[in-house]
Amino acid sequence: MADRENAHITMDIGYKKEHVTGGGLSYMMWGRYHPQEARDPVASPNLSLLYVSKQVHAEALRAGWEGLKRCFIDHQIFTAVADSKVGVSQQFNVLGCIQLSFTMKSWLKFFGIEVHDTDTTVTRDVSTSLGRYLGALDEKCNLELRFRDPRDGYHGDPFRYAATTCQTVMTDWVMALAYEQIKYIKNVDLVGHIKTPQRARWLDILAKQHAETDYDFDYATAIQFILATTSDDL
Repeated sequence: MADRENAHITMDIGYKKEHVTGGGLSYMMWGRYHPQEARDPVASPNLSLLYVSKQVHAEALRAGWEGLKRCFIDHQIFTAVADSKVGVSQQFNVLGCIQLSFTMKSWLKFFGIEVHDTDTTVTRDVSTSLGRYLGALDEKCNLELRFRDPRDGYHGDPFRYAATTCQTVMTDWVMALAYEQIKYIKNVDLVGHIKTPQRARWLDILAKQHAETDYDFDYATAIQFILATTSDDL
């Protein structure tokens, strides 16, 4: 934990793909393999404004750290940034505008869900869940949950011995698991590969939660349904 608290956060070159030999995979930070995702790269930041004057330097830094969206494709990088207690994390709200774009496999691991290869059953270990990192976000955070391209294939799928699972089902799982942690955040959007009616339903549930009106969702029942599922049901 000490290493994570002392982790420095720097402006990087943006989203990009770095291909490795074989398998059609992309190689990202920390030596992990991620499926290649169909998405345009992001250009490197232009730092020229930082050299204009002290005042412009300060304003540009704040705009860069708090006004621009931070995109995370790895849940461990997201939690490491959240844990950082040094540098820019002390000066700015570096998680005030973020997009989380994890694979389905990574999302389930983030919430302590394990899919067992031997019998394809699903269990949940609350002690390993990292959902608290969502619960720690400021209620004014601009949070985007981006659902990745199903063409991620089996490398991003939690059910190792199944064909890639239904995107609609897995998206509902992620939203159900995230609900208790994000329901208080006022600015939540769902983007990427999510069907329009499904997106509208979840945004309606969150809006009604904020308005304290009745809505058709029961968290406990949804979690029980997930834990009762096997790959044969998908």
